[in-house]
Amino acid sequence: MKRFSALAVLYFFSSITNAQTCPPINQILVERNDRYELVLPPEWVLISDQRSPSAHNLDFLIAAWGDHKHPSDSVRCFYQDPGRGSNIIRIETKALISESKIISHPQWDSIMELYHMCNSHTHNVNECPFG
Repeated sequence: MKRFSALAVLYFFSSITNAQTCPPINQILVERNDRYELVLPPEWVLISDQRSPSAHNLDFLIAAWGDHKHPSDSVRCFYQDPGRGSNIIRIETKALISESKIISHPQWDSIMELYHMCNSHTHNVNECPFG
């Protein structure tokens, strides 16, 4: 048991020191009384939650970084219900991430100067690492 605990602690610290990703939808939507409440990790802030309280089968679509002006910006994550385009959640990192930490991952496409996007084709947040 001690070995397992030690491995779990090592995994936790190595995961937070390596690349970050947007949180998976099943980690930010919590079911309570037939409703799904948005519960964000402390390092994330809500931009918008435009969904019905029962919507929970959202897919991760894209991550975006940049404002065309500054070398550091938040990473924004977009989730959408595949059946209803009106159910959308947008969140962003509290911390500013430098552009160098974005472009070090080949999954991110440079759209314009100081603006990058990562499209997930399988709706997997691990396709868009950053940091």
